[in-house]
Amino acid sequence: MKHRLRYIILYLLFFTKVVHSFGQTVDAPDIQFVSINPYTNEVSIAWLQSTNTNIEFTRIHYVYDKTSIIKALTIIDIPENKDDTLIFKTDTIGVFTTQADEAPLSFATDAYTNTNENSISLDKYHTTMIVESSVGECGGEITLSWNPYQGYDAIVSNYTIVEVTGINTETTIAEVPANQTSYIISPNGESDRRFFIEATIETNGTAYTTTSQMMNITEESYTYPENIYISSISCSVENYFTLHIETDAQSDFTSHIIERSFLNRINFVPYDTIAIPRGTAEFTYIIPQKYSSDSLFFYKITAVDDCGNSIVSSQIVNPIEVRIQTFSEHEHFLSWDKGLMWEEEYDSCKIYRVTNMNHEEKIATLPASEESYVDEITDFAIDPHICYYIVATQKRDSMPNTTQSHYACVDKESHVYVPNTFNPHSSFEENRIFKPKYAYIAGTYTMQIFSRNGSKIFESSDINKGWDGTIRNKAAAEGTYLYAIHITLPNGENISKNGAINLIFQSE
Repeated sequence: MKHRLRYIILYLLFFTKVVHSFGQTVDAPDIQFVSINPYTNEVSIAWLQSTNTNIEFTRIHYVYDKTSIIKALTIIDIPENKDDTLIFKTDTIGVFTTQADEAPLSFATDAYTNTNENSISLDKYHTTMIVESSVGECGGEITLSWNPYQGYDAIVSNYTIVEVTGINTETTIAEVPANQTSYIISPNGESDRRFFIEATIETNGTAYTTTSQMMNITEESYTYPENIYISSISCSVENYFTLHIETDAQSDFTSHIIERSFLNRINFVPYDTIAIPRGTAEFTYIIPQKYSSDSLFFYKITAVDDCGNSIVSSQIVNPIEVRIQTFSEHEHFLSWDKGLMWEEEYDSCKIYRVTNMNHEEKIATLPASEESYVDEITDFAIDPHICYYIVATQKRDSMPNTTQSHYACVDKESHVYVPNTFNPHSSFEENRIFKPKYAYIAGTYTMQIFSRNGSKIFESSDINKGWDGTIRNKAAAEGTYLYAIHITLPNGENISKNGAINLIFQSE
């Protein structure tokens, strides 16, 4: 009985010792925050000491895998047990394959006792913030984004976006709530900019600030066009208008929108998109739609960025519109609206007549105040299709500005009258030569004169050169002769006249 009692006492003493050895709880040091110095990329890890009194050292862990089983590598063991902060650079410690300014890094702390006991707190890690950026293609807007601050027992109050200028002058750009992890910053004309993110957190009832690395941004520098100007308008004979455009050759933007408004200068809509190459100071644009009297448009051209945002627009222009009224067979009344081209008044207007398909003749120069003109046709050896256009000019130091109207045309009726008698001795000059009278005749012309037996005695290809009643420089016999006249107009139309002419010699 005594031996059994002795064994029971020894067993109880051993059990008590075992329970004491394995039952001690080691309290881990509490991390308060981790941070990156934006200027040096140094990492700061701050913690509070363990509540245990027999702590021999504190171990700082780099937590590199949190996917399933948390894995960590030792950074350093720090003797004693106290509130402390570790500051270091990741590129000086071999355990890091990713540096502090490249990706978020997670850290944890554990305490080790002098009896070889330790806390287990790898799941109580804190993670640094990394800010990233992207620059928009449309005007250089900067988007900053960052990973949220994560820390055991840490609560984020807000984030502050800080810009650094000059010699490390810090300016708060914005404060955003804890659930926001991105922010858009407008361009300010500077190509090189620096930012970092500051998080306000609370850990164990104490407020701290923690920062990200510095984000250095070099924006692509753009040169914006300072102006765009429509210097003149010209028109082809087919009535297609061309805008002559002066652009800023220094501009980096090539996209331009042709806008137009029907009958007013308010409701402009996109009409066409064109690309003006970089370095171009002058450019021409042919309006695809042919002019018609019911399609009077106002135009302007706008330079846009890569996303279609307007940068600068030209002045509003519209061509001169010309109208024709027929006063008589040989008189045309022209009137025109000067159109909207420049802020200043025109200096002069020139009127051009186009005949025989492509023969241009300036018929008048008028002051800018005039808006009408009567044209009298005196030469009828012209094609029946007659056109007019107006050119308005404004003087300036370099080349003058000009704007041209469309081609306004009128079609006359061709007339050919052949007399039946002529008298070389007549006192009236127009009766001494046999030739047709005509109006609005052009093109190729032939006239042949035949004797009564069919012999050709005269031929002319000039409508103004007729037969004077002679054969080989001798007066022909009085009587009847035959004529054949053939005309091919420029438009391909044929006119033929055949008949008899009486030659007489009588003094009047």
